[in-house]
Amino acid sequence: MNQNTTPLIYLAGFDVFRPDAIEHGRYLKALCAAHGMQGLYPFDNEVTPGLTPEATAHLICSMNIEMIQRCTAILANLNVFRGLEPDSGTAFEVG
Repeated sequence: MNQNTTPLIYLAGFDVFRPDAIEHGRYLKALCAAHGMQGLYPFDNEVTPGLTPEATAHLICSMNIEMIQRCTAILANLNVFRGLEPDSGTAFEVG
């Protein structure tokens, strides 16, 4: 759990697939800061280049879970994505 007095908020959603995902993450983090919170965005993590697709997926999953566990809450974009349901990765993170 967050030991800091500023609530940590994990920003989940298919927004990471946007063409402007990095800039959008900065925007979401700025909104959090304007409300006295610190937003954590999946792209805050750095993925080691040159890994196999499986190793990359495992690393991303592990880093995001660690980030979620540090947070006070999750703010998730559960709008429909590529069909009639939310992004499956976001649904996993909410769970």
